[in-house]
Amino acid sequence: MDDLELPDDESQAYCDGWNAYGEQADFTMGNPFPFLSLDYHDWQRGWTDAQADAWEEF
Repeated sequence: MDDLELPDDESQAYCDGWNAYGEQADFTMGNPFPFLSLDYHDWQRGWTDAQADAWEEF
């Protein structure tokens, strides 16, 4: 995780295992395709392109 560059105001919250919504971080939450990995930047951005494509195919 050392290679992630987080804004200072979010760094501590992220390190403590909490996400931007004030919930304990669970990177499959709200993800209908948990087998597709979600990194922190994908979490911020929303669905990845792969998830969007998979949803369209679904």
